[in-house]
Order: sequence, then C-alpha cells, then structure tokens
Amino acid sequence: MTRDTPISLSRRTLLAGLGTAGVAAIGAGLGTAAFLSDGETARVDLVAGALDLTVDWEERYVDGSGDEAAVVRPLGDGDAPGPGEFVWPFGEDRRVVTDLARFADATAVEASPDANDDGRRDATPDAPCDVYADVPSGLSSDLRTRGTVGGHRTESGDPLLDLPDVKPGDSGSLTLSYHLCGNPGYVWMQGELLGDDENGIVDSEMGAHGEDGTAAGELADELLVTVWDDDGDGVPGDDEPLIVSGALSSVAALLNTGHGIPFGGGAVTDLTGVVAVGDGGGTLTLAAESPTPGYPTCGDRGLLRALDVAAVDLSAGTYETPVGDVTVTAVQPGVDGVASVDVTAAFPMRAVVVAGEEAANVYESADGATSGSGLSAPDPPDGDPGTIRRIAVCYAGEPADGTATDRSCFAADSGGYVGIGWWLPRSVGNAAQSDSVAFDVGFYAEQCRHKDGAGAPTEPTDTGGANAPA
Repeated sequence: MTRDTPISLSRRTLLAGLGTAGVAAIGAGLGTAAFLSDGETARVDLVAGALDLTVDWEERYVDGSGDEAAVVRPLGDGDAPGPGEFVWPFGEDRRVVTDLARFADATAVEASPDANDDGRRDATPDAPCDVYADVPSGLSSDLRTRGTVGGHRTESGDPLLDLPDVKPGDSGSLTLSYHLCGNPGYVWMQGELLGDDENGIVDSEMGAHGEDGTAAGELADELLVTVWDDDGDGVPGDDEPLIVSGALSSVAALLNTGHGIPFGGGAVTDLTGVVAVGDGGGTLTLAAESPTPGYPTCGDRGLLRALDVAAVDLSAGTYETPVGDVTVTAVQPGVDGVASVDVTAAFPMRAVVVAGEEAANVYESADGATSGSGLSAPDPPDGDPGTIRRIAVCYAGEPADGTATDRSCFAADSGGYVGIGWWLPRSVGNAAQSDSVAFDVGFYAEQCRHKDGAGAPTEPTDTGGANAPA
C-alpha cells in the first residue's frame, strides 16, 4: 500500500575552479614568471523526497452469540436509544447496543497494532509512521493479532476479513486508519472484486430464489456494504458522512473505476465521494419482471443504493444520502401499514424497489428520474392493498472528479479513518450457500506538488502497488 514518488536527482558535487593569471617581466634576455592560482570546492546535497502510506485496522464480527447478546437489545417500533446507546446500523434486525466498550470487546476479531492479542487496536502511538504497516507485508507483522479471539483465529498472512462460515443475518465492520508519511499528498480509496465463486450447488440451494445455477456465485451481489467517514470508533454516527452503499459487486466496481473514490483532504477523512450519473429526465415505470419474489437489491441490477428504509422508519420528510437528498412527499396508509409513496430526488434515480410481504415491485428508468408517484408494493393474494415493508432508492454512480479547484491536499504526516460495514441479509436464504468472495480494498496516494489532484496513471511498486490488498 506504499506509493513512492521518486525525484530523479542524485547526490552531486559541484566543482568551482578560478583558473590562473600570469604576469611576465621581460628584459635583456632575462625572463621570470609568477603564477597565481586558487581552487575551491562547494558541496551541494539534493535528497529526493518520500511519500509513504501506512495503515492500521480493527475488525468486528456481529452474529448475536456469546457476550455480545448481553449488551444488545431489540429496538421496537416507536422505541428510541437511551443515553449512551446507539443503533447497530447493519442488517435488517433493529438492534440497540447498550455499552459500546463491552460491545467492541465482545465482537472483536483482530486488529493491528495489537500488542496483547486481544483483537482491539492499540492506542495511537506518537510516531504512527514508524509503527503502522505497509501492506501486504503488514498482514504477517508481529504487531497484528495472533491467535484466537471470539472463536476466530488469525494466522500470519491471512486476509483482514477471513470468515469461513458467514450466515444470513450476520454483519460486521472493518475500520481502516491511513497515515500519509513524508510529503503532502492526495489520497484515494480503491478496491477490486477478485473472486465470486459458486463452489458447487448444495441440495438446499437448488431452486432457491436468486440461484441461477451458473459457476458464478451470488454472494457478491447479495453481500451489502457501506463505506463511511469514520471517527475511529467503528460505528457510523449522525455526523459521519455515508460515502457509498450497495452490493459488494457494485461498490467494488466503483472503487475500481479510475483511481477510486477521492478523499477531500480536510480535517477529517472528508471523502469527496461519488456522483450519480444520468440525465434525470426519465420516468419511473414498473419493470417487466415485477412483482419479483423476495426483496431484490440495487446490486441485483448493478446499481448503488442511495437509501434503504424499513416501513417502521418511513415517514414524510427528507432523507440525506451520499449523492443528494431524497424527499418523501406522500405516504398513503394501507391495511396495516404504508401502502404507497411519492418520492423526489436531487439526483437521477435508476430504480426504486418497493418490497411487500413476500414480493417487491421494481420501478426503473434507463436515464434516471428525479421523481416518482404512487409507488406501491405488490397486492397480496387476498386483494387488500399491498403493505410496504421496505423501500430502496438505487442510482448509477462514478467517482467524483478531484481537481485543485475543489480538492485540498492532506498535510504531511496526517491521515484519517474509513469505516466499512457489511451484512448478509436474512432474505438471501439458501441461494448463497457455500459461495465465496474475495476482494481488495486499499488506498492510493500521490504527492501534491506539481499535481492537480486528478491522478496520474498508477504504477506497481515493490510494496504492493495501487491496488494492494488491505
């Protein structure tokens, strides 16, 4: 994960000679000459600057087992977290964490640096650039958690997320801290999907909704990922901007576009983020395959998710998203809940998923639409109006352009935190059994001097290159 930018100046010695001056005395066949000379040497040292990125991390796995259950309670309709509590935001289950410190201990898997091997990241040292890791060499560092924490064992060289038995309903988070060492620089977040494998189809997968029987697995489209601007605690807060959210396949494609997602260079991580693409002049119409069984995701259509709201949280109002506000202008009640919604967005919406009890309607627009009205879930067989259980607003995105006019440099020896949350929805059921995914996530940096933040072509280095895995 180190990006070295060499300057082609070596050490040189500059020699300065003052020459000679001759004086001649001529007379009567006699000649004398006195030669006056002097020499001086001035030494000039030019040393190339360095640019280096180091990282540290902390990983959590949330599956409802062990000590975790003692500090988590369900959040009922109309309930609200109490003082010092927060809602764990990943997954369909509405859960309140009553004690962050105990929850962090109960869900810890591994970290670096972690001198006592308890799965928690050590306090930030005075000189992080001397302690934190280059990657991939840092995956084998003695500073990384070694041994078993919370039933999960970390071996030298293992990937950061190395979970062999993830089940629907499980979730987790990975907090990455990056440190820019040496010169001031621009920083991007990058990623790439490396594998999405079926690994055979077990009996219970056959016939499951979403299982297409091909060699490619379903896990990359079903595993949902959120990236946010973290303050270091590994939990998204109200004041910590959401950067991008969607299926792993869609988020990885975005991170692998150009140089990835540019960071802003402010006092916090301040990713300049993602922009929605499309002309916005289209109309949302019901997709031909609607209603669709289960709860289709934005990732099923190769799109990113701007908003995902359960019916118990849905009301008329404006919701902030990474690419602009979504306003719910009307909510019409059904038999036992919400039946239809009107939405207006500040960006082109490519699809809106409106899920009911057992199926969903998908409204789509090839060029993007900025509004839609009367969006409803499928009517159930009894003929009553369909009750909405969840809605999702989907968009097509690309990394924002980063230039000198709208992007500032990170100061030398500075850095920030990025949070990555993930969860496997319960609605996946059996479709992803035995499937596996592999992906890289990392950072790329280049010096600010003589650059405009638009990014130069990436080049591999001996320490991992632009897409080195984290």
